[in-house]
Amino acid sequence: MNIDIREIYTEYEMYNLKLIPAIEKIIDDFRKQRENEALKLLIEAIEGINWSIKVLYHTKDILKKYDVVFDENEINPILNEVTEAIKDEDYVLIADLLEYELLENFQTWIRGIKLYLDHGKG
Repeated sequence: MNIDIREIYTEYEMYNLKLIPAIEKIIDDFRKQRENEALKLLIEAIEGINWSIKVLYHTKDILKKYDVVFDENEINPILNEVTEAIKDEDYVLIADLLEYELLENFQTWIRGIKLYLDHGKG
């Protein structure tokens, strides 16, 4: 199977133009104690987060060339913490993890993908 990295990264970039603001809204909703709205949006965002992480996992060697590191050993514990915080209904912790761990990583990864799309081969 011939995989077009440029096409995948273009789709990733377009999808994350929606996903990142959705994560920011989830954070804002939790901070403003709108838990129902935040949880509903979080459930919708989880599929996109999982897809994004799969793309990054399978292309992490390409991202390294653009000084962007995707380390599943770093991201998996964060996702596990989010899952536990959801189970515990610890909405402050969910917002903190999304904002200071997940969102910052997504912003770094999207910069690497933009560099690839602007300068990479494929």
